[in-house]
Amino acid sequence: MTVPTDASIQLFVKPAAGNQNVTLLSWGRYRVGIQGGKAAISANGETNWQQTEAALPTNQFTQLTAVFDTDLSLYLYVDGEKVIETTASGHVGGSTGTANVTIGKSFNGYLDEIRLWERALDEGKGDIKNTYNRLLTGNENGLVAYWRLNDPVTDETYDISYTGTNYHKNHAKLTGVKLSTDEHPTDGQLGL
Repeated sequence: MTVPTDASIQLFVKPAAGNQNVTLLSWGRYRVGIQGGKAAISANGETNWQQTEAALPTNQFTQLTAVFDTDLSLYLYVDGEKVIETTASGHVGGSTGTANVTIGKSFNGYLDEIRLWERALDEGKGDIKNTYNRLLTGNENGLVAYWRLNDPVTDETYDISYTGTNYHKNHAKLTGVKLSTDEHPTDGQLGL
């Protein structure tokens, strides 16, 4: 997929074990992961992680929203609350053109509701509060990929994002994945 200059990544995560060090999602230089059991973000390809103070719980889903802005500002929201606001450091570089999106490699746990945006979601305009705990229609401004992970297929998941009448079709291939119909965010965490 094309890697934009401004980007946002949203996903629900439920680790099955604490103290993991994994990348949950990589998209070009942008990363959302877990470092030492804590939610973390990186804008330079994993060489400099910024992590939260509190560890992620293993008994429930947590929603993460990572925002990467043109001025190298990084923001991480946990369940809609800003927990990291910093400036990217290290070798950041510009947009890398296109890159594969990798999700959940070596992660022990569950992921749900994965969304990629080609814009920095704006807290002041209500972008975070209006999206983090809601199902989307798929045609929201700047949404370029939306994997609900509710497909009853074991080898792929479908991108339901679209513009006008054209679906983006950024479908994902699944390998080494175990699907679960029992593990998903509660109705209080994710609703219409």
